[in-house]
Amino acid sequence: MTKIMVTLLSLVLIVSFVLVGCSSSTPAPTSSAPKTTQAATTSSSLPPSTAPPVTTTAAPPTSSAAAKSITIKAVTFLPKNIFSIRNIFDFVDQVPKLTNGQLTIQYLGGPEVMPALNQAESVRQGTIQMAIVPIELYDGLVPLANMTALSLIEPTQEHANGYWDYINQLHQKAGLYFLERATDMHNPVNFTLITRKPVTSPKDLAGMKIGCSSILVQAYLKFIKAVPQQIANTEAYSALERGVIDGMVDPIQNHVTFQLYNVSSYVIEPSFYRGSVAVIINLNTWNSLTPEMQKVMATVAASSLAKYEDDVAVEIQKAKQTCIDKGMKLATFSQADTDQFIKDLYETAWADALQKYPDVTAKLKPLSGPVAK
Repeated sequence: MTKIMVTLLSLVLIVSFVLVGCSSSTPAPTSSAPKTTQAATTSSSLPPSTAPPVTTTAAPPTSSAAAKSITIKAVTFLPKNIFSIRNIFDFVDQVPKLTNGQLTIQYLGGPEVMPALNQAESVRQGTIQMAIVPIELYDGLVPLANMTALSLIEPTQEHANGYWDYINQLHQKAGLYFLERATDMHNPVNFTLITRKPVTSPKDLAGMKIGCSSILVQAYLKFIKAVPQQIANTEAYSALERGVIDGMVDPIQNHVTFQLYNVSSYVIEPSFYRGSVAVIINLNTWNSLTPEMQKVMATVAASSLAKYEDDVAVEIQKAKQTCIDKGMKLATFSQADTDQFIKDLYETAWADALQKYPDVTAKLKPLSGPVAK
């Protein structure tokens, strides 16, 4: 009996030891609680607005765009010292500043870099991305002929009445973006006829050989029975000097730039037509710009044009005075002849445009101002 009791007691002790051992090897239920509670307390102690979100380690959506810079290569149809293309330097100077260096305009030069007749096509192809060039020089791409030279409303009105939108639609069909006019005047007439021979009436122009750097005035010259001659600005001096032409049509500030006062005698008034020089951009390039970059480009274009309008008024007066100082005479018509001169200039130009592009003319003429109707 005693042996049995000892054996049972030994078994009880052994079981007790085993149970104690098992309980000590298992973590206490509360041993991890303090750690969990501590972590929760640390996290919840931050104000809700400062708790970092799960995505804070991801790059901001704009970081890749901000790191990418764009360079637009640009050319002009005239050399860099000519007043008519001066706006290119506003783009070169201002655009990088206003875009924190993310957009740069690299000016390559004028016709010495690329012939003016090739510039718009090169912009379309993307060989270069921007040009300041007369619209008439890329008539094969955009069916406008000389119509933009016939508008008698200011650029702000052109933006308001749908004129600019329509011009841009035509450009975009050709893979170009029409940013803005590059030249303009508050009183939008800009071309002046100078002659070697005296002219007292438009009829005196009959038979004269009149040079023009574009086809702009050719319809009128044929109508008045003058003989139009396509002459580059840079060749006008020698052509007048040698008697190849009897006169030249161009903005009067260009006459002075090329010193044509030395080889001609008369400045005919009034002036007529307006500059049709445009700032064009490759359409794909334009679409690749951010909205902020596009806004900067449009802003610089508008502010440059407004400044040009102010400055060109001063330049024209200076140019006229220079012509007088150099011995040229101002020749004016009678009021009746003046009225007829202007009427014929615009009617022949619109008739020429209508023959070439009837649909575009029908759309654009009513938007071009009351005088041009």
